[in-house]
Amino acid sequence: MCVDPLDQIKKSILLIEELHELPAADRTCPCCGSERPEIGEERSTEYDLIPAHVVKIVHVRKKYGPCRCEAFEASK
Repeated sequence: MCVDPLDQIKKSILLIEELHELPAADRTCPCCGSERPEIGEERSTEYDLIPAHVVKIVHVRKKYGPCRCEAFEASK
């Protein structure tokens, strides 16, 4: 059985996940003040080459949808 060298490299890479999230004040509905629901996230990956190390950094950006309050719906 042949071992793929790329698979061995991928297994040896250090993974760092950085979470990019809005501050609590920016996640609130401007109309009613309740917290907006999280509707997903976007991920992007970058590779940094540090002498003798390869590091995989995954950036996670939380996404938020509109509040479902009546005041917010009326402001559209």
